[in-house]
Amino acid sequence: MNNKEDQNYYTLLELPHNATRGEIQVAYEMAKKTYKDGSMASYSLFDGEGQAEILEKIEEAYRVLSDSKKKQKYDQALAISNPGLSPPDQAISPPPVEEPIPEEITGEVIKTLREKNGISLEEIAETTRINIDYLSAIEKSRFASLPAEVYVRSYLRQMVKIIRCDDTVVEGFMKQYHASLSQKR
Repeated sequence: MNNKEDQNYYTLLELPHNATRGEIQVAYEMAKKTYKDGSMASYSLFDGEGQAEILEKIEEAYRVLSDSKKKQKYDQALAISNPGLSPPDQAISPPPVEEPIPEEITGEVIKTLREKNGISLEEIAETTRINIDYLSAIEKSRFASLPAEVYVRSYLRQMVKIIRCDDTVVEGFMKQYHASLSQKR
């Protein structure tokens, strides 16, 4: 770990600027374990006061980065205090992958869009609190495993928001869903 005074919250928690809430949570918990009282990792590095300071800084970093409004203000402050650098220190959130969206939207299309944007199914489940089995069923077009239509539509809207697609993906998938339902009848 670098000098704690020179660190921003991202480097303190060893996170990229575009870290998800789940990644922030995991990094926070790991940092707390690493620097807690009696930890072997910090035993010879910090005295009790130094350890308390670093733990306080970790808590502060977590409070800011886990709150989207505070994080946005913090990112702006980083850019102002370091002109010429992208907040933080050249870590830039990659733009969404611009892919032509096929007319027929299947679960496989949604999975491909998610993967091209570097987002795991686990991240979506953690962020949205949607059961990962439902998310997996959507991506595998296992319509019989999905709940009622209102839930499927809601889950899809949350997914496409995270993977940065538009509602045409939702509507396209819902066409497949309805076709599946009509085949059962």
